[in-house]
Amino acid sequence: MVTDSLEYCCKNKGMCFFAYCIMPSHLHLIFNDGNSDPGKLLKEFKVYYSKKIQKMIEENPQESRKKWMLWMMQRAGKMNSNVKK
Repeated sequence: MVTDSLEYCCKNKGMCFFAYCIMPSHLHLIFNDGNSDPGKLLKEFKVYYSKKIQKMIEENPQESRKKWMLWMMQRAGKMNSNVKK
């Protein structure tokens, strides 16, 4: 899912990667933004990725922690003033 989101940003948002490292709990990126606004691009990546991961959790019938994970995501969103949904 992470690599799909990175590929999306590369193809559709002008993100150009020099290096990345995917860890179990986070990732490191070295990238360039063709539009000269890396903060905005990083935000778009996070929004795209979070929506994809939420949908994946919601649609997986075998996920036993579904209610808990969605609740945790909702709770974290409420504590962040930048999150609208």
